Amino acid sequence: MPHDFHAALADAPISMECRLHSDYEFGDTRALVVVGEVVNFHIRDGLCANNRIPTQALRPIGRLGGPNYVRLGEIITMPAVGRTEQMVVFPKKVKEHR
Repeated sequence: MPHDFHAALADAPISMECRLHSDYEFGDTRALVVVGEVVNFHIRDGLCANNRIPTQALRPIGRLGGPNYVRLGEIITMPAVGRTEQMVVFPKKVKEHR
């Protein structure tokens, strides 16, 4: 029975619709690397305000490896490296990390 990816992603706040560019097998395990082109973003209604998506609203989960995942902890904002001030919008107060 084919998997319904649209139903599986229904609860995701943001999903990317991609077109397959290429895939490559490598190594003894013949691991597969898939390269795709993002053709559309699907964003939950009400999530985007003023052309921005608040990170906290996403409640992201990251994969560490194997069966291990991590949730986002405290969010801090720091000046970007390698950009000019004209390219980066800084918050009024940057939280210091010590």
